Amino acid sequence: MVKSKTASRVSVNFTDELSKCAYLDSKVLNPLHKHLRSLITTNRGRISEWNLMRLLKVLELSSLDVNYFSLATLKPLIHLKYLAVSTREVDFHADPYLPNLETLIVKYFIRRSVLPAIFWKFEKLRHVEINNAVFDLENNKQMIFEESSKLENLRVLRKVYFQTDQSDSVDVLLRRCPNLQELDISIGANDNSAEFCPKLECFTQLQIFRLSFQWPQIVSELHLPSNLMKLVQEKTHIESAISIVGELLCLEYLQLRSPYFSRNKEWCLRDITFHKLKYLKLVGLSICLGGILSQA
Repeated sequence: MVKSKTASRVSVNFTDELSKCAYLDSKVLNPLHKHLRSLITTNRGRISEWNLMRLLKVLELSSLDVNYFSLATLKPLIHLKYLAVSTREVDFHADPYLPNLETLIVKYFIRRSVLPAIFWKFEKLRHVEINNAVFDLENNKQMIFEESSKLENLRVLRKVYFQTDQSDSVDVLLRRCPNLQELDISIGANDNSAEFCPKLECFTQLQIFRLSFQWPQIVSELHLPSNLMKLVQEKTHIESAISIVGELLCLEYLQLRSPYFSRNKEWCLRDITFHKLKYLKLVGLSICLGGILSQA
């Protein structure tokens, strides 16, 4: 623990022996609360006195695994800009606390969580990463969203979960986040055989796109902005994945993870034009590479 009374950043490490009973209380925080701006925890423990840390801007709690976490407990932290937590359930509460929050990272362990409507009231969010986050957009596909329900400042959105038949919901989501530069989507299987074909070509600020499937999937129509610079696909049919690349004139980074190959099918790189590609990363392939180095 930093002992200086003027420390603006504190890192707390709870050992295994202390983790069962240790917590930060007024005795520890009183000497620091006037100057403390960042609090980072490692291992485990408890923090109970949020009222003593009203000037905090960075709160890193992802090492503290809890069953339930409510943002209402952080109501005194009106200056908070960065929050990272690890919990099985998070409660956004009915009121949009944390008016200055820009980065929100939530690590889930068990189940997916449907984000409530109040989520769209955190207007200053720039970076959101919530494991298996589910956006309930089914009732909003045809409506014109009010400005207050858009996250104009959001640039990075990761770990979003959809079913294969929810391509339209992706379009709705992006209309609420019109200035996204990075998007990470995970697609789960369902009983419907629908193909996942989102239309993202209108979102010209999008530079990084990650798309992963629970099971191998053919993606015949993936409409991406032509200025996309980084593309990561997991468990997609190799031919459909590569056919998309030819339309991305600005693509510099391409990663294919555990792609699906047709049996006894030859994949010929000579037929593919990589306009500006600098990095090609192939992960989890069971193939024989031939004639690639001679063409490099």
